[in-house]
Amino acid sequence: MNENIKTYLRIAGGVTVIAVLVYAGWFLFRSVPDHGTTASDVTNQLDTVDSEQRSAEKSIESVQSGLDNSERTVDKLDESTRNAQSAANGISESNTNIASAVSDAQTANSSSAAIIADSEQRITDCQSILQDVLKGTGTSAGNH
Repeated sequence: MNENIKTYLRIAGGVTVIAVLVYAGWFLFRSVPDHGTTASDVTNQLDTVDSEQRSAEKSIESVQSGLDNSERTVDKLDESTRNAQSAANGISESNTNIASAVSDAQTANSSSAAIIADSEQRITDCQSILQDVLKGTGTSAGNH
């Protein structure tokens, strides 16, 4: 009996394997229903996605270009700021030099005023001496 059970089990196993193979064959090779409209819709959607992706890439390139332009503008502004600071430093130095020159001119002007006052006093003294000399000789300063 042991032999009969083994034979039945082999037959049952073979039938099971054949059934599984038939089912697998049916599953793999069954006719797929034609969903033409669905495939067309999917194709249209994929085309739309592709178009949107290209549009997004163009937008990204445009944004990148804008960022590059902004970076160049910031660099130019930075350079302009440095140039303006340099010019402001030059103006400040010039103002310091002008203030120093004005101070020197005021000092020279004060010295000149003192020299003029001294010169006027000497002229007056010389005129007085000349008049005294002319009085001694009997001639006037205007008849000389």
